[in-house]
Amino acid sequence: MTPMRLGCHNNIERQSGLAVVEFAIILPFIILMALAVTELGRGLYQYNTLTKAVRDGARYLSGTAVDAAGDVDVSPYTTNVQNLVVYGDIDGDGTPLLPGLSTGNVIVSAIDVTMPGGSTLSPNHVQVTASYNFVPLFPALSALGYSMIPTMNATAIERALKI
Repeated sequence: MTPMRLGCHNNIERQSGLAVVEFAIILPFIILMALAVTELGRGLYQYNTLTKAVRDGARYLSGTAVDAAGDVDVSPYTTNVQNLVVYGDIDGDGTPLLPGLSTGNVIVSAIDVTMPGGSTLSPNHVQVTASYNFVPLFPALSALGYSMIPTMNATAIERALKI
């Protein structure tokens, strides 16, 4: 006959209770990390969307901004480019690509860029710039010390194509 140990069964129950307490202590940190990673992912996605939209606007403008005399004039196409950046088409139909992005956030201009050798054609490039205010999905994270960059800026410069 084997001797019976006293208290062995009670020790196992105490260990399982300890695991629950440890999980309860670490759970808020796990949730906080998950929310922070989610916000970071949203921020990167929205910045990527803004950058692509600005590039598309500059690409469109580079092929249309040169008039018959060979001069770069962006004024007739400003509204089209702003609509393209904000809505994804030049008509301005539908919902914005990013919530809260408006045509007032998009700046269209013609700029001078110095060519190799020091010569400057005036103007010879087009520039599209957009700014977007990132709105966090979980604003309570900033109260805990976590903060995202609130304003995102994207700029694209393209050479004006003389067709």
